[in-house]
Amino acid sequence: MKRKVFIIVGHPHNNEQRDSFEKFSNYYRIFFNDISGGAYENEEIVIFNQPTVEILKSEINSSNEDFGIIILIGHGATKENNQLFQINKIEIIKAGQLDFNFKKQIIILESCRDEITDIQTVDLSDKTPKFRDGGTYTNPISREKSKDLYFEQLNKCEDGLVICLACSRNESASNFYYSSTLLQIGKNWHLNRANHSQILKINELMFLTTIQVSNKTQNIQNPEMLGIKEFPFVVSKF
Repeated sequence: MKRKVFIIVGHPHNNEQRDSFEKFSNYYRIFFNDISGGAYENEEIVIFNQPTVEILKSEINSSNEDFGIIILIGHGATKENNQLFQINKIEIIKAGQLDFNFKKQIIILESCRDEITDIQTVDLSDKTPKFRDGGTYTNPISREKSKDLYFEQLNKCEDGLVICLACSRNESASNFYYSSTLLQIGKNWHLNRANHSQILKINELMFLTTIQVSNKTQNIQNPEMLGIKEFPFVVSKF
């Protein structure tokens, strides 16, 4: 089974936003490249920085992977019930028209406010939990084992689409609360020895993320998920 991650970085309105967009695109790249995110190889992760519509169309037409994760980081809005996304300085697309030929796919849309302050960070260091409880210490799994567990769960899933939105309609996605929370929860779960040889599915991760983001923003920002597929997202380290 072939898979791929596409990270699409949209047009920033200033240098601070550009740096933040690039920072979080790199956070996602590191996460998926690690065993925590299924040990994607470098060639399985593609980053587009302010691509043109023609470049995206070409990539869409040539993609033939079985499973894909598409992440959009940038400015968006809702118009006539369509989610818009600014991919470059002059082109705004309907995000729903990014119709890759994946049988199974996750779309993550991180759209942020024009003004960005107090950007959240993500601790992606691979810290080994302290030995506390006695018993036999479990060694970290290999990249190959991570891939095996990831594909095992993926093969159990029916074909379909999951869309993960940083906020609900008529809300703003501010300060990267959504992506920082999603990735941090995933990384912490990955490092928990109690999750031995398990997979954290996207629906479970989104449930936890939504609770934290809603609480953190006092219900001003409420992430939303469309679809109920149990696609893999995080692999336990042990």
